Amino acid sequence: MKKAESLSINTVVIALLALIVLVVLIAIVGNTVRNWLYASGSCKARQGTCSSKCDMLTQIEVTNVTDCPGKVCCVPLLPTEKTSVKSPDGRSGSG
Repeated sequence: MKKAESLSINTVVIALLALIVLVVLIAIVGNTVRNWLYASGSCKARQGTCSSKCDMLTQIEVTNVTDCPGKVCCVPLLPTEKTSVKSPDGRSGSG
């Protein structure tokens, strides 16, 4: 009976530690994303385009930019051809 009790206490302690680590990771990632989204700067530097409305399926809306007065900056969620990483031989993609 004592083995079963110590097992459940160990499980609770491990679950608590995992929860604390998860909360810390969410706070770090959330703060980084928030700083990126709300930092002032140019839409062009974020590879975005100025528009009155973004396509919410493929773009994220950034409002605090310097070069889109009265509009929002629409930044693509996935890299486009002009923002994709090039290999040393000049080809796009990973392979």
